Amino acid sequence: MSEDRRLLAAEIYEEARVRRSQGNETGAVGRYLRCLELIQELGDTAWQAQIEAEVAAMYQDQYLLTDALEWYDTALHHFAALKDQGRVGQMQLGLGSVHLLNGNTTEAQSHLEQALQTLCEAGDQRGAGEAQAELGKALWEAGDVAAGVAQIVAALGALGDCDVAFRARVLDQLQYRGQALERDEFRQFVHAATDDEKLRRQILE
Repeated sequence: MSEDRRLLAAEIYEEARVRRSQGNETGAVGRYLRCLELIQELGDTAWQAQIEAEVAAMYQDQYLLTDALEWYDTALHHFAALKDQGRVGQMQLGLGSVHLLNGNTTEAQSHLEQALQTLCEAGDQRGAGEAQAELGKALWEAGDVAAGVAQIVAALGALGDCDVAFRARVLDQLQYRGQALERDEFRQFVHAATDDEKLRRQILE
């Protein structure tokens, strides 16, 4: 009987992912929730946490920020119970990013600092780089522009070649934000953040 439920849950889970990929968020949520009911009956905490994380990310994409925070927090507690530090860090990153979208820079910084530490300890170079870049944005939006630039520049250095496309997006975002500053001021912040001449040229070109 439990095997039948697991097969049914897997089928519904795949339907949810397909609907999400097609942009049918409402249909995807319905299938995710039905799948979650079955998984809870099976007692599969790892799968449950994975679905909760996917629902949280979907709500974040839709700017349903209260729902996203609730689902990220629930998933975080389940991943913590599983002692999956990498996924705990990802959920901390999600929480920080949602708080940043909501304009709550203090909460964002707290979660993103935790995410950065957790993901570094878990050996997730890409995740840690994303957390550090988001932390830089939070600091910048809180008014500490120098610290924000320093964190984003550090993220670019730490990312290296682990995800070239993502690193390029972080670089583009930094350059775009820098346009709001006086050029000499932005240059000073960048030079204070790194001694790497190649990285300096990439940012200031």
